[in-house]
Amino acid sequence: MKRQFLTFFIIIILFSCSKVEKKDCIEEVVLFGTKGLCFKDSANWIFDSTKLDIRVYFEFKRDSFARVSKGKYLKSAYLITNLTDTTGFYNLVQKVLLNRKFEKEYYAKGLDMYDGLYYTIYYKTSSKKEFHINYDPEYLPDSLRILHNYIQKMKFPNYPENEKSFKFNSITVDVAKELYINHPPPPPPSPLIEIPRKGRK
Repeated sequence: MKRQFLTFFIIIILFSCSKVEKKDCIEEVVLFGTKGLCFKDSANWIFDSTKLDIRVYFEFKRDSFARVSKGKYLKSAYLITNLTDTTGFYNLVQKVLLNRKFEKEYYAKGLDMYDGLYYTIYYKTSSKKEFHINYDPEYLPDSLRILHNYIQKMKFPNYPENEKSFKFNSITVDVAKELYINHPPPPPPSPLIEIPRKGRK
């Protein structure tokens, strides 16, 4: 009888545990700064509507690594393979982003003399919810500004440079398309037509 009761008790516990929902968390974060759309400065002014002129790029994945790339041409990329190095950042991300509602954009209203990079922060939860925010750092609420500044000040002097190219998160393409729709590039200049002068043969 005791054995049957114990077996029944264990089954109840296992069944209850299976019903407990896993706690949601932020498992991926991407932050990048851009000067706008890339375009080819050719005679035909061929614009590229799917790429951004990204100057700063940061990526964090809960189960893999953090990656930072800085510079005009993103020549330096650093990988953190030791997850313990990212514990502080992981905790900050959960506190700032998880279960919080933010605006889609944080920009100045009216005239803006800001001449720096414009940023996007993208994050995804373990329940597959995705968010992204476009902003000028000067107009962020305090909590997001703390996170932005934390990422900007991260230094990785002890990690070897990775010379291999890496693929940006697909959110960069989505942001580029939004930018192209909302702020399309100017039309290419009209080709110059030379009018022959009188007297020329």
